[in-house]
Amino acid sequence: FEIGYFSVSVSNDMNASISPSVYDLGVGAIQPADCQTFSFGLLDFDPEDELCLIVSAHENDPILNPETMCCIAEACFPIPACDDECATVEWFDVVCLDDQWYFEAGSLNNSMTTVGYVEFIYPGVNGLISDISSVGAVAHGDLIAFGDLLSPFTNASSPFCIDIVLHEASPLGELVECCSFQYCLDLPSCGPEEIPGCTDASASNFDPEATFDDGSCSYCIAPALINTNSACGSELDEVCGCNGITYINLCYAINMGGVISWTPGACDSADGTEVVESSGETCPTDVNEDGTTNVSDLLMVLGEFGVNCE
Repeated sequence: FEIGYFSVSVSNDMNASISPSVYDLGVGAIQPADCQTFSFGLLDFDPEDELCLIVSAHENDPILNPETMCCIAEACFPIPACDDECATVEWFDVVCLDDQWYFEAGSLNNSMTTVGYVEFIYPGVNGLISDISSVGAVAHGDLIAFGDLLSPFTNASSPFCIDIVLHEASPLGELVECCSFQYCLDLPSCGPEEIPGCTDASASNFDPEATFDDGSCSYCIAPALINTNSACGSELDEVCGCNGITYINLCYAINMGGVISWTPGACDSADGTEVVESSGETCPTDVNEDGTTNVSDLLMVLGEFGVNCE
């Protein structure tokens, strides 16, 4: 006989229920030797090794026709493990495209609905950013593949977390949320490589190759202090300027070098001061007779420049 009505119930768990449990096929009755496929939800089932079902098949609704022909069959099936999460991330990759982040991801649909849209929500510099993409119709257990360009106004915090919301589309076109999950990762460097350093050309440690200022600028030379007409004299009282140059006295350091800080005494040669070792003989270029020819000797000569010699 043809089967126009059947019911399904669980035989090995009294607390479990099936939805739907009754199928009234009407004009779509199953003909002898034919086969049709049906699906149902299994609720409150205590996972065991197998699920046992009882199927009661009738020619038509037994409530309307108690004398309808029927048969009963029982069958048991192995039950696979069920993931508690609504989706399992299989991969999540982020790459740079034209100095902008692009991500591709794939996740298994563990929800009990057919997913039609995926929404992405992530932090932006001015608040949350939301975008949504169509993924067709992905059934339970199938892979959802999706990807998108992140906004140029993305707040690239570390770790970067993106909320992924799976939606099913209703017949009226309304979006119905079925589940959501969050995925976090560290975004790769995107765009030209940034070089830290001092970007202020007036600083003593200005770095012309630096692309962003890291706050390391130091200021040693103040051009406004330089006054080459100042009469500093040749008194020897050496100071070491912040620029690593030894001056014969403080007046020279300020007016000739424009330094804004110094320490008493000559600079250590390791700081960059050019030092010429003196030989055992008298060195005519060692004006201050300190045993070496250095900047101090030159400045002493310059200090006497223009003086009439008798």
